[in-house]
Amino acid sequence: MLVLGTLVSYYRNRQELFKKHFDWASNTTKKICVATKIEDLMEELNITYIPDEWRLFIDSSNASCKAVLLSNGNEEPSIPIGHSVEIKETYEDMKTVLEAINYKDHEWVICSDLKR
Repeated sequence: MLVLGTLVSYYRNRQELFKKHFDWASNTTKKICVATKIEDLMEELNITYIPDEWRLFIDSSNASCKAVLLSNGNEEPSIPIGHSVEIKETYEDMKTVLEAINYKDHEWVICSDLKR
């Protein structure tokens, strides 16, 4: 029984390794949780980071907006790098997301299915 309790506890704390790589974006009035340094996050995941080998997928619904990195060729797992429940599908909000994740530093190809 003790082993089972330890196992459950381990899985409930698995985010601890990655929490240090995320923070609330400080340059916006809307709350957006973003990866602060993509390179460090990738290193933590044991993934060699080459920006040209990744594309940015942004998906927004009535409930939330998510930004995820997808590897070209789907050879690596998808990496969530941004999330907000205050962002909607508007051009202004998409600009806010791109600024929050420092898109200019990486210039990934953007994939999105915006409805407006």
